[in-house]
Amino acid sequence: MEYINVAMRYAKAIYPVAKEGGFSEILISDLSKIISLLKSSKDLRLLVHSPVIPHNKKLRIFEEIFKEHITGITYNFLMLLVSKGREGIIAGIHRCFVMLYNAENGILVCQITTATELDASAKLKLEERIATASNMKVFAEYDIDKSIIGGMRVRIEDWVYDASIRNKLKELHRTLVEE
Repeated sequence: MEYINVAMRYAKAIYPVAKEGGFSEILISDLSKIISLLKSSKDLRLLVHSPVIPHNKKLRIFEEIFKEHITGITYNFLMLLVSKGREGIIAGIHRCFVMLYNAENGILVCQITTATELDASAKLKLEERIATASNMKVFAEYDIDKSIIGGMRVRIEDWVYDASIRNKLKELHRTLVEE
């Protein structure tokens, strides 16, 4: 929980600068590239989380890896994070920055899980209902999870609406067992 508070402070610090400069989307993209590389490289992950490697050596390594592949502001922000020993929370900062960006731009990202693939018209109808209810632009990501049996589960940040058959069966079981 503590790291999320720190990540949010960094995201709130860089957000107005990125917004004013008109490169919020670029910063999001650059941070995504960094996170992707961290996920794909075990050696880089070990470097990031190593308390033994001094920050100045980490700075040089990060400079060699990223300087030519990300924009100047992202690079400077990354160097600040590394110099402060905060390179381990880059993913959290990215997540917080995206939340700030989405909130300001009226964007609602939701994760919709169903037991089977929905056709395009069902997806559109569902997204329209969520957009109407939230008064925001909806970007939906769809997953298939056969274990929910039927129905759907909608996740928006930390809020979950679970209308799955599996959940209904659990509720029914709980009701029967308690009585």
